[in-house]
Amino acid sequence: MHTITLPPTSPVMVLSHALLLPGALLPLYIFEPRYRDMLKFSLAHDRMFAVAMIRQGRDKAVSPSDFHSVAGLGLIRASVTQRDGSSHLILQGVRRVKLEEFVPGTPFWQARLTAVKESVANREESEQLAAQLRSICQNTSSIRKASPFMEIMLGVDGQGGALADLVAATCIPDCHRQQQILECSDINQRLRMVLDYMENQRRN
Repeated sequence: MHTITLPPTSPVMVLSHALLLPGALLPLYIFEPRYRDMLKFSLAHDRMFAVAMIRQGRDKAVSPSDFHSVAGLGLIRASVTQRDGSSHLILQGVRRVKLEEFVPGTPFWQARLTAVKESVANREESEQLAAQLRSICQNTSSIRKASPFMEIMLGVDGQGGALADLVAATCIPDCHRQQQILECSDINQRLRMVLDYMENQRRN
């Protein structure tokens, strides 16, 4: 995932109650004229665009202050256009990004991007936390089968940050909590956030 080269600018799709975590798959139905233009632009360039979520308490995005500046950059894995011009597509999250300066000139949002760099202060702790989360997932068949990538990720040592993202996208329905996880660049903190949620669910 982290070998993806960031485009200097990217279209931005703004959604309410939905976001894109790295590793997750997001099915989308594109029907609005501006997002049809956005899809054509993306397919003609690098097949990528960012997904940003509208802030809690806002009805719509009138300006960039109405949506979160940390977003998920996605790669278009499949796109099928219908006769009426609408499209069904599958977007896969590839990176956390920060939306910086917005670029005018298109009917859709477009922004300059910087990658959100991950950090880990204690690698031994990271391995322990990832092992705990992996154990919970391996012992819960519904989680193992919930994503086509879950079985693969559960068999790979390390990659704690990627595991936390995938489990959060698969198992945490609260999009605002997912946004907190998306904005968390510290891998151990992210693992703890997901672990706390999973353990609370098991107790309840």
